[in-house]
Amino acid sequence: MGSEQKYITASEKEEVEETIEYYNTYKKNLVQFIIHSCSYSETKKTWGRVRLNPHEILEIQKEISRTEILIYDLKLLKNPSNSILNYLNNKHLN
Repeated sequence: MGSEQKYITASEKEEVEETIEYYNTYKKNLVQFIIHSCSYSETKKTWGRVRLNPHEILEIQKEISRTEILIYDLKLLKNPSNSILNYLNNKHLN
């Protein structure tokens, strides 16, 4: 009943790094979409842009927050030296 710490292999670590890169790109694209869609108030400069209402912007911001949490969790998975208590403290108490 010892407390064994499971380490991930090099191939699993590479897969996690690729996943982190994917979600970082996804997050950046969401931010760019909000900026692009909401940058002009005049109608003549908004041709070809999607007009977002406040509820849609809020939902995209929530998706960005969820993505940041997922990226954080993946980074912790990649670095197994962080303890569970540190993880819980950073995720739930701060």
